[in-house]
Amino acid sequence: MTWEETFGVELKDEEAARLTTPRHAIDLICSKLRAIDEGALCPTLRAYHRVRRGLRAATGDPLLRPPLHQPVSQLYRHRDKTAFWRRFRSASGVPGFKPPVILFASTQCRDLVDTLLSRHVHALRNPGEPWTRPWVRQGVRAAVTHVSGVRQFSDDDRFVQDIGID
Repeated sequence: MTWEETFGVELKDEEAARLTTPRHAIDLICSKLRAIDEGALCPTLRAYHRVRRGLRAATGDPLLRPPLHQPVSQLYRHRDKTAFWRRFRSASGVPGFKPPVILFASTQCRDLVDTLLSRHVHALRNPGEPWTRPWVRQGVRAAVTHVSGVRQFSDDDRFVQDIGID
């Protein structure tokens, strides 16, 4: 999984071997990060605002309000793609962001939000902001979806038997 990268924690092999459900992963990562139970702003909403800020800078349109289903290729149609993503990374505050590669379909704004949540959730937090259980849960679930392609699952579903992660 991408949790070590997503949360900046180290998972020992013996710890990882005991993780059989998303809830187990959430509990372990919360303990490592000393996450608090109360929630702050919804991580998904914050990710969308970062994507919107990045796309506004990349397109030069300060009023852009991209719908989640909009193909990103429509936004850089007549622009230098490399410069577009460089401006996006700078304005979104996620310098290591790599756009997702979607086979047989075009990348949508929703995919950018999902990528921020599954790989860069740490970059969405404000300096000094504590980790919260809802943030860890969102990051774990986004990473599971990123790896498996499965969006509908419970925190108690088993990775191998129920979600299909080998």
